[in-house]
Amino acid sequence: MGKRRHARKQQSAGEGGQEQPQQSQPDYVQPADPPRCVLAVHPARGVIAVAVGPELRVYDSKTGEHRTLVTKPDQPAPAAQQPAHAARGAIPFVCGAAFDASGSRLLAGSEDKGAGLRLWDASSWELLQSIKVPKKVTNVAFTADGRHVLAADKFGDVLAAATEKPAGLKEGQQQEPEILLGHYCAIITSLSLSAGGRLLATTDRDNRVRVSIMPAEPLAGAHEIQSFCFGHTAFVTCSAFVQHGGQELLVTGGGDGTLRLWEPFGGKLLHTLELPRQQGAPTDAPVPLALVASPDGRHLVAAIDGRDELCLLQLDWAAQQLAEVGWFALPGLHLPTCLSFDASGTLWAAGGPVADDSTAAFLTCGRLEEGAGSAATAALVAAPLPAWLPQAAVDKLEAKAGNEAELLAAAAERRRLASQLLQKRKYSLAQLEGRKRRRRDKVAKAEEAAQAAAAGTAADAL
Repeated sequence: MGKRRHARKQQSAGEGGQEQPQQSQPDYVQPADPPRCVLAVHPARGVIAVAVGPELRVYDSKTGEHRTLVTKPDQPAPAAQQPAHAARGAIPFVCGAAFDASGSRLLAGSEDKGAGLRLWDASSWELLQSIKVPKKVTNVAFTADGRHVLAADKFGDVLAAATEKPAGLKEGQQQEPEILLGHYCAIITSLSLSAGGRLLATTDRDNRVRVSIMPAEPLAGAHEIQSFCFGHTAFVTCSAFVQHGGQELLVTGGGDGTLRLWEPFGGKLLHTLELPRQQGAPTDAPVPLALVASPDGRHLVAAIDGRDELCLLQLDWAAQQLAEVGWFALPGLHLPTCLSFDASGTLWAAGGPVADDSTAAFLTCGRLEEGAGSAATAALVAAPLPAWLPQAAVDKLEAKAGNEAELLAAAAERRRLASQLLQKRKYSLAQLEGRKRRRRDKVAKAEEAAQAAAAGTAADAL
């Protein structure tokens, strides 16, 4: 008998070597992902999109109009059970949003498989097409030329589809996306494109970072892998390419509480920065949820799961190392989940919601301020909202219910579900045995054996 099997047998045996009946272990039910705030800023004019839960709210300064694009307008409200995100049934959440480089289209990805990808005209806000996807979407992006959209899903695939509806489709027929690449059944947590769109970095729940060469025709698949970046010891949550002076590096963050700097062409790990644990916080490692590089490539900003402050980092290109500059709180920002720099160098930060059944967001702006002197460090300070975004528009984008302040104190630990859901559940030996016995194929075989035995007994009786 094998050692592991013998150990399990010994654990289940009582005095006198008699085997004790195993207590049934309840099945683990994986809850649905909680909502997180998603942000997209237009690259050229005053347009901003904020998504929380099933809604994608857009403000266009050109017309002064505020629009709400709902992924599933006919879905009923979630049932009043707890937790709310596990009882919401089929209500789909928006998981990603992006403008193309020209700003002519807005892309949204959601958990709705029937219309997992949706494209709008960013001028008229007409829905151009909806694309059916086989699995729930986790992240979306446009290719550099804007001719294709990319979507990562929970099955471990990155899908590609054309932004222009293919000719020959019948009325009401949806475009079917093609598989660009796969991570072998591991949830893809982020995707990012290098400057110019030559490289595509994808990260997953199984600690992996893959850098692929983007093909000229994404619908034919990305068959050339540039490198694998191995080093994270837990799930990887975010990634960002950084460019400076003709050089380009890759930064990733993960559930091991580290930010790692890579040379993407060879997959070489250049530096590892351990994030500090917050005093009084849970014992789990601090998990970066979002990561963005400044336009000049000298700094990065990270949003950490469960924290209101943003972490400012400096990238030393000569030494090829990351350094923590400090933690900075921007007024009105709580539980940040999405970060973006616009063309002017303004940092946009969005956070929330404070509860699983809330659709409220927190929206603010910041900017990097260089210190005086050669040894001075930069700081992240608050910046006024741009003139094209009036306070009335901000209020509609945030859609606060008025009870956010009282919910924040009790919500900090609960909102860490955003990263906790990526941790793989660990089972005891007894639980593993129970799960094996309850496997459908084993139950079916046991039933077949029982039926065969019963038939044999009946035949002997005759």
